Amino acid sequence: MNGHYLRALQRYNRVLVQRNNLLRQVRERRQKAEQLEFWNEEVVRLGGYIVARRVETMAALNRDIPRIYRELAVASTISRSSYRPTSHDPAALGDDTSGLPELYAAKVKECSRAR
Repeated sequence: MNGHYLRALQRYNRVLVQRNNLLRQVRERRQKAEQLEFWNEEVVRLGGYIVARRVETMAALNRDIPRIYRELAVASTISRSSYRPTSHDPAALGDDTSGLPELYAAKVKECSRAR
């Protein structure tokens, strides 16, 4: 992991708190649901970046795991690790977050509950 990932993760956590506070205010009818759009887009953008970097990190680890495992183990089996995000398919990820329909569907569901 690098500094860009750490900053994105920190920003993601701050954005998520702000978005959830606004969502609560929308549910209480103190704010309009339209204000969620910016925060939802930020959650999707930053979340997509974070998950994509995690997938890349696991791929890099998997390149080294067989060699390290052979050095440590007597058996000839190969060990692998994987990262499986719960919200979407990592194959659809990249810096372009347009492939995250599940997050958009969750946003729509949350907004409809807030009304």
